[in-house]
Amino acid sequence: MDGAFVVAVPDVTIRVEDRDGTAVVSLDGEVDIAGDGAIRAVLDAQFDRLPAALVLDLTRVRFFGSTGVDVVVVTRRRAARAGMRFAIAAAGRRVLRVLEITGVDAELIIRATAGEAVAAVSDRAGIPRRVATLS
Repeated sequence: MDGAFVVAVPDVTIRVEDRDGTAVVSLDGEVDIAGDGAIRAVLDAQFDRLPAALVLDLTRVRFFGSTGVDVVVVTRRRAARAGMRFAIAAAGRRVLRVLEITGVDAELIIRATAGEAVAAVSDRAGIPRRVATLS
């Protein structure tokens, strides 16, 4: 990917950047039905690129409900199927509490910052990249 890009839709701004082969998708605002389509379209584009790893940065999210949980669950499943390492960056209760209550946190690598999440899924972190097979 050549540089970062930003997509702004009602209630959420989506920023995408590449950090040494890891796609970092940062959400700023509300993760709800209004921005759901744009968020998923940006994530789809990242899956099409097949980066070694993907980080979903939720550190600037002000609202996170069932739409956000679904985005995280679907993204985690897609990453696993693609053999792509995946982590979440989240530090605030707005996101962490929802992930805890739903039990989704148990299935995720979660770090407090995007930088820590990138480090957690980097090749140097010792997490093997699985080779995806097409069925």
